[in-house]
Amino acid sequence: MINSRLTTNRGLRAAVARNQAEINHLRATMQQRDRDAIRYSRLNDLSRDFSFDPDDEMETVLDMNDEQFARHCENTVTKYSRNATGVERYGRGANGGQQSRRDVAQIERYSREAADVAARKNFEKPGSTSFQTEYEAILKQHGIAV
Repeated sequence: MINSRLTTNRGLRAAVARNQAEINHLRATMQQRDRDAIRYSRLNDLSRDFSFDPDDEMETVLDMNDEQFARHCENTVTKYSRNATGVERYGRGANGGQQSRRDVAQIERYSREAADVAARKNFEKPGSTSFQTEYEAILKQHGIAV
């Protein structure tokens, strides 16, 4: 009787440890994806003012810690040439590249919404979507050609 209790307790402890390890892994994965979404958004914002592709830069910053990433963003100002005023190289607006304040606010709102949706879906089912997929879906919902 005592041996069976000990075996059951050990089994339960092992199951709890496995579940805790899985929870820790999922938490770390979510934090990584949230960090990546925030970084992509920051790079996308910088690409409005400077001539570079945020997707290419994202590959560069994946393994950086927060301090290195902040320094990288500061260096972007000196590394890349500034875009012409009001003209976006990536994600041009409907008025031929001239972005109004409303357009910028809308893009920021859609970006935040896409990051939230992607994080929620990836929490429920890891690897099920990406920021880019959700962002394009939101643009299509609002009648914006991708």
